[in-house]
Amino acid sequence: GILRSARTWSIDGWGEDLILCPRGKPIYFWDTSVGATSSNRATVISQAPTTNEFIIVSPEDRHLISLGAHDGSNSDPMLVRWCSQEDYTLWTPTPTNTAGDKRLDKGNRIVSGIYARKQILILTDTSAYSMIFVGYPDVFNINNVGTNCGGISPHCMATHRDVVFWMGIDNFYRYDGSIDVIPCDVYDYVFGDINLSQKDLITCSLNTENDEVWWSYCSADANEIDRYVI
Repeated sequence: GILRSARTWSIDGWGEDLILCPRGKPIYFWDTSVGATSSNRATVISQAPTTNEFIIVSPEDRHLISLGAHDGSNSDPMLVRWCSQEDYTLWTPTPTNTAGDKRLDKGNRIVSGIYARKQILILTDTSAYSMIFVGYPDVFNINNVGTNCGGISPHCMATHRDVVFWMGIDNFYRYDGSIDVIPCDVYDYVFGDINLSQKDLITCSLNTENDEVWWSYCSADANEIDRYVI
């Protein structure tokens, strides 16, 4: 009788290797140079936050970023933490490194993040934030760029031609420097017949050949994905 969040993963590249994180769990590192063998398993980055809602790597400056990170004492669903540049094992800020953190103030939890337009767009359950690398000493500027436009699920976002598209709890959105609602001719069909208790399963994907963005979701009577909207 207890409803829990679906076990979703966030995965990003660290050079040729992989950084992986199951939601609400530690961060793992997988060394691809050893190969996919039974003995080469992903290992926990013990110095990283012990619980994390989503992870992403800032590609141009090589910071591993945890969204909804543990602060050392408690899990904080609104805390953003990042490691020192080029070192995913160094998370404690000092005057000689670039590790840091910032707590967001609009929303109840961070839902997702994606890289586009030389910045990271972070979605809480109510709002959107832009995270831009600015270098030492601030390292990142994180600014609120929209309210009442939060994300519906950890994988509700995609980026195409430097535009970010996502599904919210009651609308579709796009971000190209500013946030706009995407007109939807089937709005009532989608949002009037959707199982929000299974919203964590909603996934966004791209058909770049036809310039299409797809969202797969559960209709009101379904507990597994049975519909999509383009």
